[in-house]
Amino acid sequence: MKKALSVLLAMALMFSLCNPVFAASSVVSSGSKTTHKYDLNNQNELNEYIRLYGNKAQNSKAAIAAAARTISPAPSADTLLQLAESQVGGSGRPNEYTWWFGSIDGTYSYAWCHAFISWVAEKCGAADIIPKTVSCIDGVKWFKDRGRWHPSGVGYTPMKGDVVYFDWDANGTYDHVGFVALESNAILYTIEGNSNDAVRKRVIACTAKKF
Repeated sequence: MKKALSVLLAMALMFSLCNPVFAASSVVSSGSKTTHKYDLNNQNELNEYIRLYGNKAQNSKAAIAAAARTISPAPSADTLLQLAESQVGGSGRPNEYTWWFGSIDGTYSYAWCHAFISWVAEKCGAADIIPKTVSCIDGVKWFKDRGRWHPSGVGYTPMKGDVVYFDWDANGTYDHVGFVALESNAILYTIEGNSNDAVRKRVIACTAKKF
């Protein structure tokens, strides 16, 4: 049966990997104003910014904390893949990923391909760009709702760190998910959880039409 797959850019590369800064106006003793760039990744500077400006409505502690989370660099694709690869060989259920996600209908033994993806994402600090779910259908919807879905056949070339969803029966319902480790000459190299009930590397031959 013909396999259809769709690829989405899970990482999206939406954040710069350089150290981010948050600019705020600071009053100096002379009465004039200067601009100091507070590095919100530096806890001391973040604390100082909150001390100076946290009493203002527009700069509440909650808002500052949210800003710090928002501008923190996203993990690199290499970081995700290194952790995913370190899990290769693990097998069976229940397992670390199902225990981490929680029970479903009173059991920890269930299809866990997406639980693996979500576990890797959370451990690497990417929980805001990859959903926590065990459902491929819900995962696809999550990416579509955020405009980060790349269906097959639209000229998109998969990149390492992408999340790839598989529709084995080509019926529009996605059945499986994995990480893209590499795409080269229409060959897809993946790391997947719950591939024959194990974390495995796979090599999948795909025509250009499928991407």
